[in-house]
Amino acid sequence: MRTATVAVMAAAFGAAFARPAPARDFHCPAAGTIVTTSTGTSMAWQEAESGHPHICRAAYGPGRPGYWAFALVPSDNLVTAMQDEANLAHYMPLTPDKAFTFDVTRLYEGAMRRFVGSVVVLPAERELAGVRRPVSVVHISAVGGAPLSDDGRVTTASVRLIVDRSTNALLGIDIDPTGPLSGLPTVHWSALSITAP
Repeated sequence: MRTATVAVMAAAFGAAFARPAPARDFHCPAAGTIVTTSTGTSMAWQEAESGHPHICRAAYGPGRPGYWAFALVPSDNLVTAMQDEANLAHYMPLTPDKAFTFDVTRLYEGAMRRFVGSVVVLPAERELAGVRRPVSVVHISAVGGAPLSDDGRVTTASVRLIVDRSTNALLGIDIDPTGPLSGLPTVHWSALSITAP
């Protein structure tokens, strides 16, 4: 994932999630959980960051983010991951049939920017290797990106995440630009298989 993709996902997801949830309501995918994706790259989940049980570590190809707040929001550094962790905690857990709106200011591309949008979580099933798995499909619509100093750039995206309910591992990401996006590419991948310890 390019830096712009990571930033917009973080802005959309980090902005989107805000009611503190105890650690018992969430667990990172177990260390050793591996998701093979349609891009040919595997996402290998590692242990949660020490002292931050909601920040999950994952190896996902060279130069890709290693920190994932609540296994959803990518970041390439711990400081930003901690910001995302704080934002996400307000809306966790993301139970099926949950819906909410957000309006937040978040650091993106070196400036504080405002993002508004909506999140809808729907229950579904996903078949992998002949096994049907319960998943949550998280739909995010985000508009924003104009910095507080207002340089006129706006980020707009439609995002869909597929989350395995038993492991909390991502099984799919779709990001579709829906407006002028400061270079954000379209991203689509889905899981071909998942193995968990």
